[in-house]
Amino acid sequence: MAFFDIFAPVLSLFDDMIEPFTSTFIRLVFWAYIAAMISSVIFKRLSNPEKINALKIKLKAMQDQLNQHEGEFAELKDLAVNTIKLSMKRMVLTFIPALLASIPVIFLLTYLSNRYELHEPVVNEVVPININWEKLDANNTVSIFKRDELIKKENINSISWPEKNQILNLIDDTTNIEILIFPSPISRIIHKKKWWNNLIGNPAGYLAEDSSISSIEFNYQQQEIISFGPKWIRGWLFIFFFMTMIFSVAFIFIFKIKF
Repeated sequence: MAFFDIFAPVLSLFDDMIEPFTSTFIRLVFWAYIAAMISSVIFKRLSNPEKINALKIKLKAMQDQLNQHEGEFAELKDLAVNTIKLSMKRMVLTFIPALLASIPVIFLLTYLSNRYELHEPVVNEVVPININWEKLDANNTVSIFKRDELIKKENINSISWPEKNQILNLIDDTTNIEILIFPSPISRIIHKKKWWNNLIGNPAGYLAEDSSISSIEFNYQQQEIISFGPKWIRGWLFIFFFMTMIFSVAFIFIFKIKF
């Protein structure tokens, strides 16, 4: 399990509990509220509002002097340098707490992406796939088995989604390595494990290191949460970020957060 997937089982358990009583949109709004609240609380606890406010006052005074300066260029240069230094100090005081406050959001983004990004195919739905090979000039083939029965071989560019009690196995004929078992968690692409997968994992798993396949791309349909507007606002990501921003602005006033 990757680092940012640590809380996924707990989040999934809670999501499953409230699913019968809520719509997907409501659940996304709820998670946006949780993300904004936790991040706001963390920022409030880790930041130093008194020091930030003092720096803000000093910076305002320095900027006023800079705007009103009519003296020598050397004095103007010193004022400009001091203004930049104060700005940098203020940025450091807010950047580190903001960075730490964003970590819970990354945990939620990882979980929500795996759960709400793609539409899981229905039984017998045809899913286009594209297999990328390590060596293009080799005699590369893939076989699909239903249990021990060969269903398809060689030029495989799609799969028919099986029933839950049926198992499809994809076999790399070149190395005789099992690639995937369907039905399985869905992901747009499956590849060999990379270093970043220790932080953010692939829910569908990984290809074996000695497989002759470098990656498999799946043309799953995007899950649409709302049915109106341009396509880019219909998915979970826009709804989550938009509502997180709304809640975050509200918490700035509620918690009296200083920047």
